Amino acid sequence: MRSFKGLRVAPSSYSTVAILAVFALATWWSAGTPRESAPVEAHDFADALECARANGRLVALDFTSEEAPCSARFREDTLCDPAVRATLADGFVHLELDALRERELFRACFGRDGFLASCVLDADGDVLAEHAGWSAAAEHVERLERARDGACRVDAARELVSLANDDGAAWLLLGEAREACGNPRLAEQAFLRALELAPKDATVAASSCERLARFAAERGDGVTARESLARLHEIGATGLEARAHVTEGLLREIERTPRLAAGALELALESLAEPAERSTALLALARAQRDCGDERAAVATLARLLDHGFDSITRSRARDSLVALQRDAHGHDH
Repeated sequence: MRSFKGLRVAPSSYSTVAILAVFALATWWSAGTPRESAPVEAHDFADALECARANGRLVALDFTSEEAPCSARFREDTLCDPAVRATLADGFVHLELDALRERELFRACFGRDGFLASCVLDADGDVLAEHAGWSAAAEHVERLERARDGACRVDAARELVSLANDDGAAWLLLGEAREACGNPRLAEQAFLRALELAPKDATVAASSCERLARFAAERGDGVTARESLARLHEIGATGLEARAHVTEGLLREIERTPRLAAGALELALESLAEPAERSTALLALARAQRDCGDERAAVATLARLLDHGFDSITRSRARDSLVALQRDAHGHDH
């Protein structure tokens, strides 16, 4: 018999101890080493909804197409990314479909035709979030998490609307929930309904007008944005002044008056605290400064964005803008 610090082992047991030690080490190593989670994959849309209902999950639906050159890149770089796969495995059923073969479903999800787009739906088929085009892995993860975190809020707001379908305040809450979840298109429809139902309710009407003005400005519809903003000022923008200044800045960009845009955005940044609004204002300010010919100020503004830890989508846009500015500066040098 041999003794190792009080443990007595018979010679015939050496091999057994070695095997057990190797097994213990392997167990410890596997426990400490994260394994890649495998997403739940569906075969078709009906299968995805059924699986989501049965397992309390959401559906992450990606449309790709041979007509969209970025589809292969999206599939290889984004959907195969470990962080994306782990996020999909945590609360989603994943489904990839051909946009041309499933044209009617694409239209139902996005309200138009297209080739490359992603959306998140609940088990009832309600579109919670949508995004057109390619996105990097970090951005895709953020959109998935945003939809997953906001799904309960949308569900509660939908329930409230079903109980009080003629209540403008309920529709306002639904619009805010949909916007927070990542579907501005359906959010805009809810805000329009809220304004229609409660035109004399200052809180509902002002909030709806502010959001409608922003949506219009962001898609380049200056006429509609200016009308909604004018109505907001008529009602009174109590508590919405800073956000209204951001929308004014975006409108001035559309109207090609960058100095006025920069002034409105700088005024907004004096009191804005919400990170998402600050990031929107800073990106717009950088564009206005560039359009004014002040590239040094634009670079400094974009640096503020990159230094303050905003989300990956904002940081990606800031980096793209910096690259464009540097490329332009390099071209001017030559």
